[in-house]
Amino acid sequence: MLILADASVVLPLKIIYSNILNSYIYPNQWKLANVTPIYKKDSKQLVSNYRPISLLPLCGKIFEKLI
Repeated sequence: MLILADASVVLPLKIIYSNILNSYIYPNQWKLANVTPIYKKDSKQLVSNYRPISLLPLCGKIFEKLI
């Protein structure tokens, strides 16, 4: 994921990750998910025909995988 990113992104993320590990404080913004309804089947009028997808910040996902 970060392989495709510009090198200017790597150093700030390293600093942020180090601060998280040193202070034991995980950023609240990284805990918030964007929930998007995805249509499954049948009538689009029924709420039960949708499933929720939670989109989380990429930086938080990478940090969790590193840990």
